[in-house]
Amino acid sequence: MTKGCSDVVNAFEQTKAKVTIETRVKNGVNTERHELTVEGTIYNKEGTFVCTYDEQMDVGKVKTIVKISDETATIIRNGALSMRQQYVVNERINGTYTLPYGGGVPLSMTTKATRVQLTWDGKRKGTITLAYDLWIQGEFTGTYNVTMKMEGVQT
Repeated sequence: MTKGCSDVVNAFEQTKAKVTIETRVKNGVNTERHELTVEGTIYNKEGTFVCTYDEQMDVGKVKTIVKISDETATIIRNGALSMRQQYVVNERINGTYTLPYGGGVPLSMTTKATRVQLTWDGKRKGTITLAYDLWIQGEFTGTYNVTMKMEGVQT
């Protein structure tokens, strides 16, 4: 069942959660699949659903914040790499991506989302789904389908 963001966030308040992120990237005939499971926190901030988690990557530790309301999502990453990108259905949105390599020079990135959705089953489980095309430095890198499954855990 799909509910409005305010229904979902009121159910969570602020909760520790198991977050499983599955990313599928299609570029031409090639498809890559990545999956990551981390502990995170999910909560309501001024009517926006927020999921935060830390991830240990090859380049170092990265803190990720995912905000979603209606058909708009924003992903902010800080730490060993940084990124700020907004996703709005059927709009091309510019953002930046910075890796520690190459002197930390920000790369331009553009996304065009085809799907931004938050679902909630009423049992402390939710899913964020993002589908978008991605361009970095003007070059098309692929079509991304990201599914974040969140399950609140009792503390």
